[in-house]
Amino acid sequence: MNSFSNLVNSNKIEDLIIEDKEISINIKDVNYKQTELNQHSFQTSILKNKIEIGHNAVIFTNEGNEIDDFFVIK
Repeated sequence: MNSFSNLVNSNKIEDLIIEDKEISINIKDVNYKQTELNQHSFQTSILKNKIEIGHNAVIFTNEGNEIDDFFVIK
């Protein structure tokens, strides 16, 4: 959980270059699941005007190495 929050705070938000100030990432509400390949997936909502419009997710190995991250808009 801490690794996910650190990644979002240090990298992902700047990479998004969000100009619309009504869009935010809710890193306080993180969903965790173990994938079919026994990897760890952390997902958080992307909100616009407090309505979920998509999600941001990061997948890690058991050793804590980042495998992939993705940004999905509904």
